[in-house]
Amino acid sequence: GLYAAASSLVRVLIKLAQSYWRALLPTLARLRDATPASYMQLAAMTRRFALLLTLPAAAIGAAVAGGLVTTLFGADYVDAAPVLALLVWSAPLYAWESGAITLLLAERRPRQSLLVALLHLAALVIVLPPLAIAFGPMGAAAANLAAAGLAAGLGSWYVRALLSGGELPRLLAGL
Repeated sequence: GLYAAASSLVRVLIKLAQSYWRALLPTLARLRDATPASYMQLAAMTRRFALLLTLPAAAIGAAVAGGLVTTLFGADYVDAAPVLALLVWSAPLYAWESGAITLLLAERRPRQSLLVALLHLAALVIVLPPLAIAFGPMGAAAANLAAAGLAAGLGSWYVRALLSGGELPRLLAGL
């Protein structure tokens, strides 16, 4: 119950980040073909903007976790506050991951986009059970954070390689 309470609040931030990127995909895809320079500028700006929105939200959410959980769910859920304070940091990572997936789709790299999503899922399947068993809701939150971090890292690596125009894009094209 503690993890579910914290997760329901963080899901709001994650859905906002996903909606942000989903709305940008058609524009990014059109600009990529029509005006590559504008596409590169928009891609860089939107990634920074996503972090500028989610990092402060995560910091504020972590700072007010106790009061927020108590206000929304009652005093019985006060133990969910530390879980929320940790789990809320996954929102910027999800925003970064969603951004990478969106840019990979705009770059017509669906396989790499899928690999980012699958890494996230695989990491959850591998690390969630042992961490949740060992540390309870805090372990589940840590597993979620680790999975989001791995996926965001892989997505960033792919995007950096694609947007830099180096040798790596040709190697990745076969994946």
